[in-house]
Amino acid sequence: MSAPTPYHRVSPQTGGILAASGLWLADDHVLQIRSTAVQEHYERIYFRDLKAVLVTDSSKRDLLFFGGVCGVLFFGFLAFIATLTETRAGPGIYFLWFVTLISLATSILAYLRGRRRKVYAVTALQTIYWRTLIRQPQIDAFLARLRPLVEAAQATLPKPEPPQPQQQPPQQQEPPQQQQQPQPPQPSQPQPPPQPQPTTPESAPAQPA
Repeated sequence: MSAPTPYHRVSPQTGGILAASGLWLADDHVLQIRSTAVQEHYERIYFRDLKAVLVTDSSKRDLLFFGGVCGVLFFGFLAFIATLTETRAGPGIYFLWFVTLISLATSILAYLRGRRRKVYAVTALQTIYWRTLIRQPQIDAFLARLRPLVEAAQATLPKPEPPQPQQQPPQQQEPPQQQQQPQPPQPSQPQPPPQPQPTTPESAPAQPA
């Protein structure tokens, strides 16, 4: 009985209660598990088959960052107005400043996590979207681990021979056609004068008596 393949978690599991995704790294492949309430999908990509890893910008905005900035502006403005108008600080003012600080810390944390990205693994037959890799520092750390494993796995593969150019058969050259030299015009021979035909007595004209 073969020993079970050891797996190492690449990134925290993303998703919610109804759907979740996880990425795992083994000795010779990367495994992504997408689970729902009723089923699971396993997507494996072996290192020897990996052609490229594409990283693109995500169209989704970082709601955590923008929510924190909006909280700072809104609650900070209310806390500032309340501080100027109230002669004595009450629990309401402390609550507004507390929410402002929480919003500021949330926006700073979201900014330090980096921009949102999308990562695709490309093989000769398929392209798989790795859903758990969404932050640039996280992606850089994963690619640093993945690159030497892929290079070691593909180093033993036979290198494809470059296609040789097809040799065309030599074309037979036709011998150059000899140009016919114009012949000089030959002098025309003089034709003999027509000879008089003999006249018979019947055909001779009658002489006057």
